[in-house]
Amino acid sequence: MRLIYEKTDITGSVEFSRCVYREADSRAGLLEIELENAKAWARWGAKAGDRVEVTESEFSTGALYLLETEPEEGAFMIRASALPEAARARAWRSYEGMTLQEIVDGCAVESGTDWAMHGLDGGLRYEYIVREQMGCAAFVQALLTKECATLLCRNGKLHAIGYEYAQTLPAAMVIQVNAGDDGARHSKRDGCKLRRKALCVDGARIEAEDTAVAGDAEYTYPFHSASDVATAGRWARGLLYAHNRAQEALELDGEFNPAMAALARMDVAGAEATAGRWMVGEVEHDLIEMATRATLRRCIDSIR
Repeated sequence: MRLIYEKTDITGSVEFSRCVYREADSRAGLLEIELENAKAWARWGAKAGDRVEVTESEFSTGALYLLETEPEEGAFMIRASALPEAARARAWRSYEGMTLQEIVDGCAVESGTDWAMHGLDGGLRYEYIVREQMGCAAFVQALLTKECATLLCRNGKLHAIGYEYAQTLPAAMVIQVNAGDDGARHSKRDGCKLRRKALCVDGARIEAEDTAVAGDAEYTYPFHSASDVATAGRWARGLLYAHNRAQEALELDGEFNPAMAALARMDVAGAEATAGRWMVGEVEHDLIEMATRATLRRCIDSIR
């Protein structure tokens, strides 16, 4: 394992006792390191915003931004985020007549990062939406959730990614899961899934439906900022997707697996209850214990 600080390999100068990297499809990646020799780290004069990176064989956290260092009984606790601090600065702003592409671009400029869009129509235009005391990244994440998408920050670059696009990508690997396997836990809350979600615009009720859900459970949003039927329809789909996606999870504990990354597609074979197409929702890599814990979410193709 190597620790890169401001493009300098300082691995030989530090002693790791803990190194954990967490990533989720709706939260910035977070690195936590504990170094035994506090003096060895302190001499580098690290400060918030400096860049750090951890690599292990073919795995890399990518460039991360130092959040804080805390001396603790001769050791140093270090935390670094994939998201620059500027992206967290809260502000009030309004966006009138702007496209999705322009809003994401503005977030990247405010964050001091580059950006890319995958599987989304950047030309979608919003009549008027408001960012209310939110960091730009949190605001874009909330907007993308309504558009059935998410925001990832990797190696200093923002990626706006459509969930339905990510579902079509080839599987990174095939995972065998059998009933009773150690390290595999499947949870499914069908009773919490909704058949429909709806938004009302100009006196019309615009709804999305999950045809795979039995029953008639539904929810209508009393307050929202969708100003036209097309936007309301997309947002109803995105919000229904997000809700129903959260109701089923496959948790896997095992040996270190660098293929497990947020939004990576996985094919699961074996037990009937878990077989099928999944995406990684959350992952934790412990680079000392060489272990990976991942939470997978099932792909959904049934929302209309």
